[in-house]
Amino acid sequence: MFGGFSTSSASAAGSATSTFSSAASVNQARALHGGHQALGIAGRLPVAMLGTHRGAANYDRDARPGDVFIQIAPGGFIGHCNIISPDRTYKIDSMDPDGVRKVRLSSDRKPAIVFRFFDRDVALRAANLALGWAPERDYHPILNPEPEARVQYSNGAIGLGVTARVVHNIMGSSKFGKGAQGRLLKYRGRANMSPKNMICSELCVLAFQLAMPEGAPGFPMLDAKHTSPIILYNYLTGPGQAHWKVVGQRNING
Repeated sequence: MFGGFSTSSASAAGSATSTFSSAASVNQARALHGGHQALGIAGRLPVAMLGTHRGAANYDRDARPGDVFIQIAPGGFIGHCNIISPDRTYKIDSMDPDGVRKVRLSSDRKPAIVFRFFDRDVALRAANLALGWAPERDYHPILNPEPEARVQYSNGAIGLGVTARVVHNIMGSSKFGKGAQGRLLKYRGRANMSPKNMICSELCVLAFQLAMPEGAPGFPMLDAKHTSPIILYNYLTGPGQAHWKVVGQRNING
């Protein structure tokens, strides 16, 4: 349970259901996680699992393009996702209200678990796709706080820091199906295979789906539009997951 939503993952594909309760709960969630997660698209890790991740190797010794960070907020909450750039110096993510952006990895000290895809070439293609969705200029909280985004976070705000894209994220099944197939076909026909809007977990899923044909080994069987950070985490760590592994942690020791 997080904020005003209860989220349950029923399978490795991360199928989830979410129920809204009140504006007060949304404000509570916003205080814990920030506006882009105000609807409770994050979940909390069990204490034992969090301890396991704390014991993982320090990631910075072996960065690789396409590695996926899933950040851990205080209290063990899954909070945000990003992907490592082709040159390994940036993380690429999508934030409200900035949209897709690139941030120097050296400036990011947020605790995170790091996942790696088994196919290095596919991961590099995914990283290049994600980089193509980001502005040329780096994001910087002071020098460049609002770079001109090529891909937006959302096409509308609902209020209380809640965006239309986040609402869409929780209002459908994360299981891969005809809707997801149709959107991928649409994106493949665009320059840079670029969506118009996406949240952080959606970016990570789409980058890999668009970097390989459907049916290829490890193709993410998720509907990216309806995949929240906790659903992505559950998918990457789910039973029988043979194509992703945890390769390290950043700043969650101690």
